[in-house]
Amino acid sequence: MQIITLENIDKALIHHVINDSFADYIEPFSLTLEQLEFKIYAEQVDLSLSVGVQNNGRLVAFILHGIQLENNHLLAYNGGTGVIPGYRKQGLVQKMYAFLEPVFQQRKVKRIILEVIEENIAAISSYQRLGFTVSRRFNCYDGILRQDIQSSETFDIRPLSLIKWAEVKPFWNITPAYQCSESLIEQVLDEVNSLGLYVEDKLVGYIVFNQLRHRIYQLAVDSNYRNKGYAKALIGEVAQVFNGEEISVNNVDERSIELNALLKSFGLVDTVVQLEMERGIE
Repeated sequence: MQIITLENIDKALIHHVINDSFADYIEPFSLTLEQLEFKIYAEQVDLSLSVGVQNNGRLVAFILHGIQLENNHLLAYNGGTGVIPGYRKQGLVQKMYAFLEPVFQQRKVKRIILEVIEENIAAISSYQRLGFTVSRRFNCYDGILRQDIQSSETFDIRPLSLIKWAEVKPFWNITPAYQCSESLIEQVLDEVNSLGLYVEDKLVGYIVFNQLRHRIYQLAVDSNYRNKGYAKALIGEVAQVFNGEEISVNNVDERSIELNALLKSFGLVDTVVQLEMERGIE
């Protein structure tokens, strides 16, 4: 068996190993080739920092890494790790990370993060042996948003033609997960929709979503304007946009008590709990 980076590997082969690896997963899923290509683009996956294990020319294991600038240092995001049945329990994940360690050091990557389903004890133990520790706990939601129109003369909701991050980031209590980050949203800006809530022409809340892919990325309200129903009004507006279609809201930090409660009040169900894990690179 041989460990290789993936920049010269046909994406169709990467597509096959991903689907073969996750066919019997705790939460089985599969990607189309188009969905994989979007994932690589949206998550800023660097195939020269992503690896696979080949056996007789066949990919039997993989790790995909997205790259993002964080505090003037590079952050690597593990966007997926998998080993196909028949090749598990051979330490391939550990071997792939050992292969990558000098590559990360050369590229000056300072931190790696990943998400793993809380029930996947074997994967969590494997990552812990590699030095990863749990940093956050996320809830992932699916469902159909309950219709709830909130009209008022005290506020106005209208499209945001441009997300001014310097203006809205002070609304955050918690930094969004990688898949909902500022960098990812900027990467897929041509697909993103955003609404702002204004009080006396001042922006006090916003929501970012993707109508094409049925996903909500971010929702935040200025701390000085909370407990007035503004977040509920923004979700209600998005519910009208989706109009009974199923949506997802991934990786909501469990510490965001109000947001978790709000999503549940609109009929969404937290179907999966994920742990964010991280480790530094010297």
